[in-house]
Amino acid sequence: MSPSGTAAACLESVSLKSSGVQVDTHGTIGHLVLSQPATLNALTLEMVQSLHAGLDSLENDDTVRLIIIRSASSRAFCAGGDMKHIRQLCLAEDYAAVEEYFSREYALNLAISRCTKPYLALIDGVAMGGGLGISVHGRFRVVTERASMSMPETRIGFFPDVGASWFLPRLPQRCGYWMALTAAPVTARQAVQAGLATHYLASDSLTALVQTLQGDLQTDAASEISVESVVERTLRRLSPVDNEQAAARQFQDTLRQRARWFVDDDLPGIRARLHRASNEFDDAAWMLSSLDSASPYSLATTIDLFQQARGLDLRACLQLEFATARAACRHPDLIEGVRAVLVDKDRHPDWRDA
Repeated sequence: MSPSGTAAACLESVSLKSSGVQVDTHGTIGHLVLSQPATLNALTLEMVQSLHAGLDSLENDDTVRLIIIRSASSRAFCAGGDMKHIRQLCLAEDYAAVEEYFSREYALNLAISRCTKPYLALIDGVAMGGGLGISVHGRFRVVTERASMSMPETRIGFFPDVGASWFLPRLPQRCGYWMALTAAPVTARQAVQAGLATHYLASDSLTALVQTLQGDLQTDAASEISVESVVERTLRRLSPVDNEQAAARQFQDTLRQRARWFVDDDLPGIRARLHRASNEFDDAAWMLSSLDSASPYSLATTIDLFQQARGLDLRACLQLEFATARAACRHPDLIEGVRAVLVDKDRHPDWRDA
């Protein structure tokens, strides 16, 4: 059965005008491909719009059973939003354009979470900030040995958004709290343990995964086997034997230790516990240093946001984040933080409330 005329026209339009996003289909699989390697696939407004239009067209295409999002580069899946451009808009006080960007980005995050077809993210390389927003809200998140996931917003005077107020507090043993406040990354296998990712696969198996899924989905098309079951079965078949039990136990110990330091939402209390532990644990000393180098405004905003978001669904969390983003973009720490980290790269921001 061919896609509807509207969906086909939309898909063709996206393919021609995507500006950093390629949208196509192979058999019963629809592909969203991030293709801006020079900027590590930092999400521009045009890319966000293309991703959303592409997602809609694939979801409405009756021939598509599975949607895969991936990067054309192994260096990065997605390094987040295009914060350098956001900074330029803030300097020009073009807040209408800033708000349009975040409104459309958060709408994309919500659309991914509500996608009626299985959504598979292949995270091969760095995924930061907005890169988590276009992956963690989907059903399947596959990471490779080259993957690293983080929410570094407090380093640039912003806060963890793209639904982070919904998914970070739900991670085990307060993991999402130290990720949000210190910008600490997690490796691929750690991401699976923490629940940010669902499966681990070697990077050289990704092509085989897609090819196998194409064949399996076509073979099982007439059966009652669900697409989710086919994907799960294929991932189990290709997943490597886990020989990292020692590393897994070590990370569990790390999670328990950090949970004691980040046991509540009291920033002075967190600092005090890290300070007491820093003489014994290098990890505590590093996290204390990370807090000290972060924007005080961002830290306070993040804690407040997480408190307000308790009990809310993703849609309500994104609405709350939009209001928070409007305020954050009017605070001088965003302009200064992006300057220090992404523009001049001197790593010495002069925070307003330091």
